[in-house]
Amino acid sequence: MAVATLRNPQTGEHKSLPKSKSSDVKVVSPARSSSALERELRALRARNKVLANTLRSISEVADEHYVKNHDLVWFAQNRCRFPNHDKSKKLETSEDHREDIQKLRSKDGDYHHGMNCGVLATSRLFKEISDLSHGLSHVDDEKIIDHHEDIMQDHTEKVKGAKECFPNLSVN
Repeated sequence: MAVATLRNPQTGEHKSLPKSKSSDVKVVSPARSSSALERELRALRARNKVLANTLRSISEVADEHYVKNHDLVWFAQNRCRFPNHDKSKKLETSEDHREDIQKLRSKDGDYHHGMNCGVLATSRLFKEISDLSHGLSHVDDEKIIDHHEDIMQDHTEKVKGAKECFPNLSVN
């Protein structure tokens, strides 16, 4: 089992901590200068910004694909049952969906419907997985520091649930 070694700067005492199951523990050198720690802190903050931006981008792209393909799957499943439905009329006249609606009406319509279903299910999965709001919204720094393992466990459970529901093709 890997351990992290921490040094109390006031007493000089070393303490070994067992490696966490859910994350890698970096071995901290006992002779770290304050400038090295400040540099590491800046690097961690920069890395956090990059990761947060990446996660936000994944969420936004998943949301865009979810909305578009939800509409297309709904249209393919309901256009004959509800031809006068407001949503049917809106989608049939939408410039954003014009080309995709034509594909659904083509001889390859089943193929395009299948692709739209796959993209809908996948975007829904990534939307769920990238949503950290249940664990991080309105959480102060101290709570994140003290309870990050619980927050990660909650998110792991959410990911597990999303994977169990995959492929979720519901449009109603």
